[in-house]
Amino acid sequence: MYLFRLLILLSVIIIVPHAVQSITLPTFLDSVAANHPLISQQEFRPRISDIRRQGFLAAEDWRLRVNPRYSHVEPVSTSPFAPTRVDKVSLNAAFERAIWNTGGELSFSWQTNYTDQELPNINIPGPAGDQSISTGAPRLYEHIVSVGFTQPLLQNRGGDLDRLQYDLGAFETTIADLQSSEDIEEFLANLSGQFVTWVSLAAQAEIIQQRLELAQEERSHLKERYDVNLIDRADLLRAENAYRTVRQQLVLAESRRDAQAARLAELAQWEALIEKRPEYDLFRTAELPSLDSAYAIIETDGREIQVLRTQRDQMERQLSAYEQTELPRLDLNLSLGLMGGDDTFGESVTIDDPRWAIGLLFQHPLGAHAAETDIQVVRLQQKQLKMSEQNLLLQIRSSVRTILKRMRDLEDVLELNRAAIESARERWQEEQKLYRQGRGQLVWVIQAQDMEQNARLTYAQNAATYHQLLIDLRELTDQIVDGSAIR
Repeated sequence: MYLFRLLILLSVIIIVPHAVQSITLPTFLDSVAANHPLISQQEFRPRISDIRRQGFLAAEDWRLRVNPRYSHVEPVSTSPFAPTRVDKVSLNAAFERAIWNTGGELSFSWQTNYTDQELPNINIPGPAGDQSISTGAPRLYEHIVSVGFTQPLLQNRGGDLDRLQYDLGAFETTIADLQSSEDIEEFLANLSGQFVTWVSLAAQAEIIQQRLELAQEERSHLKERYDVNLIDRADLLRAENAYRTVRQQLVLAESRRDAQAARLAELAQWEALIEKRPEYDLFRTAELPSLDSAYAIIETDGREIQVLRTQRDQMERQLSAYEQTELPRLDLNLSLGLMGGDDTFGESVTIDDPRWAIGLLFQHPLGAHAAETDIQVVRLQQKQLKMSEQNLLLQIRSSVRTILKRMRDLEDVLELNRAAIESARERWQEEQKLYRQGRGQLVWVIQAQDMEQNARLTYAQNAATYHQLLIDLRELTDQIVDGSAIR
């Protein structure tokens, strides 16, 4: 007995096909977003832009400057005390960095000088003969350690010019992120539309399948009646012809459905998708926003609008830099240090002689300023971007208005479609009743069944159009990438 039950269970497992796994649109989009190479490619754009921006921080790094120098001079003798030869070796090393918070520059430096010179001796006659007196030390050692600071007082005060490229890079990163999200959303919106097409074709195939089952049932019933001579052979042939016609429609519908699944699998780079079936409520309607709320979303969260506004802010930052260059350059230079020197190296390293300096550097071009042209260009570009933003807003708002109008009209059409389906179903039921009572014709029954099928197909097509428009609306209002609105 146990063996018999086991054989029955195994036969059921073998005969019953494996259930096809369904997939919803949010699950489909999440999988594509996680695995598709185009998504990964777009995500690199803001990262690359930000890395480039970080490269400008190198301008604020400490810099090491080393300057060794050797010189040999045989000066023209202008006095008996002047050297006839001078060899000089110097080494100057400094650590320097820009300070963007103030626009200044700080430096720490060390300088060592070694001088080897040939000086003429002065001969003084004396009772014991001529005496030779040196006019100076043949070797000199000098060491200087100092700290210096340069602070701009007008142009570049606060480091606006030093930070310019770094600040502009922040806008570029924001724009790259917005454009990347916009491209991803366009791609996902296209896939969503293809998914809805797949759902629509699957729904049409299911409707025709149900019509085929009805034709099969009708054909079997008429065959039984024909066998007992209750109907003419012509009616049986009509039923068989209707069955073959619907069967042909089903083959074509399933072919279109499977072709769309293969197309979607290729676009999504997900081969296993063709083994799944779509799960989507094609006949639901959405809660549509009002025009004012849709316009508010576009104006505050629309990525294309944000790109233009970010470009305007970027130009504003550039304009402030150009206005800075119109100012005269007035720099305060401060230097403080210690030095030591002697004709012996040991004594020269005693660095205890103070030295300091303070000065101003003023520079200002006379005549026309080169920055004036750049300022005028940027201001015109800002106005141009403002007009572009207004034009883009008008286009998007017009598209949103059109879509919302079509969707609301389609909601009325879908209601009429449901009424038409119900009316067609009642008609074929009545025609079938009359025919079986002998008071009607089979051709009227078949026509009524075809009318119901066509009404249901029209309903599915209109519902698909409605959801395609819903995806377009979500794309225009930038609500696809996050996924919350689609779900």
